[in-house]
Amino acid sequence: TNLKSFILFLGYTWIGSALALMIFGCNYFFCNKESCEFTGVLVQLVRIMTVICVASILFTSSMLMNVTYGLMTGIGTIDRLKKKATNTT
Repeated sequence: TNLKSFILFLGYTWIGSALALMIFGCNYFFCNKESCEFTGVLVQLVRIMTVICVASILFTSSMLMNVTYGLMTGIGTIDRLKKKATNTT
C-alpha cells in the first residue's frame, strides 16, 4: 500500500502542478481585461510559482518514470546503483 500511496501522491502532485501552469498560462495569454492583469508584486509571485511548478513537474515526471521502471523490471534504483558500482570496480 505504500507504493500505491506514493504513486498516487506523485500523480496528484503532477496534476496539480500542470493545472497551476495551465491557469497561469490562460491568464497570461488569454486575459485582455485590466482587472486580471498581474501588477507589481504579483508578477514576481507568478514567476516564482511558474518556476516551482515547472521544477515539480520535472521532478515528479522523473520519479514516476523511476517507479514505472522499477515495477516493470522488478529492479529498484538502489539495486541498479549497486549493480553499476560492482561492474565498474
